[in-house]
Amino acid sequence: MKRHCLAMAVSVLALAAAPSTALAGGGGLLGGLVQQTQTATNSNETNQTANSTATSEQTNVNAPISILSWGANDGNVNQSNNANTSSSAQNNNSTGQSNSQSQKGSAGSQGSQGQDCGCSKGGSTVEQSQTGDNSNTTNQTAESSATNKQTNINAPISILSENSNNGNVNQSNDANTSSSAQNNNSTEQSNHQNQKGSASGKGSGGDKGGGGDKGGGGDKGKHGHQPCSPKDGSDGGSAGPGGPGGNSGDRGAGSQVDQTQTAGNSNETNQTATSSASNEQSNVNAPDSSHSKGANGGKVNQSNNANTSSSAQNNNSTEQSNSQSQKGSAG
Repeated sequence: MKRHCLAMAVSVLALAAAPSTALAGGGGLLGGLVQQTQTATNSNETNQTANSTATSEQTNVNAPISILSWGANDGNVNQSNNANTSSSAQNNNSTGQSNSQSQKGSAGSQGSQGQDCGCSKGGSTVEQSQTGDNSNTTNQTAESSATNKQTNINAPISILSENSNNGNVNQSNDANTSSSAQNNNSTEQSNHQNQKGSASGKGSGGDKGGGGDKGGGGDKGKHGHQPCSPKDGSDGGSAGPGGPGGNSGDRGAGSQVDQTQTAGNSNETNQTATSSASNEQSNVNAPDSSHSKGANGGKVNQSNNANTSSSAQNNNSTEQSNSQSQKGSAG
């Protein structure tokens, strides 16, 4: 009789431990950092008003009266007016505005080595910002007025006065009248900006993550039963493979230079000039003789001379300039 011996040898294979994973850090921290900001603002407002008025008025009157007076008022009559009338209104404005800015930044360092997590620190960063603004408003008003008025009057009256008022009559007017209104504005605006930035250095990569643990081997088989299996049970399974190593850390940021410059000039000029000159001259000779034989037989000379001028002028000189310079170096 055959003996059917069922010898069961049970081997338990141990599972290998799950491999570990090393994660690399994504973002890098900055190394050296330089931040510079400059702001310059000039603002100017000028309001000017000039008013000038000149007035001249001259009057000469000769009006003798003769009644029953033979040969009266026979002397010469000389009348003259001389006037120099001038008016001037002037505004002068000179505005100078300037912004001068200079920046020089230097940052140099090497990002430090990341930790086991694979993180890394960045290199160097220079940030520079400049803003320059000029604003100017000029309002100018100039008004000038010159007026001249001259009058000569000769009006003798003779009643029953023979041979009276026979003298010569000389009348003259001479006038120089001028008016001037002037605005002068000179505005200069400038912005000078200079930037120089230098950044050097580079970030280092993170460490490579460690590999996973190696899987353990299987347990050894139990001893077989006699007589079916005279030998001991076979050995357990071999050790499992180790987990894969982690990824290398990302490389840190290198060097970076950021520069910004802004400059603005604004100018508004309003000018008004008004000039007026007027001249009025008159000579009047109006003798009145009643029943006066031979009266008013003298010569009459009348003359007017006038120089009248008016001038209105606006002068504006505006200069605006922006000078900007940037120099950046990153390595």
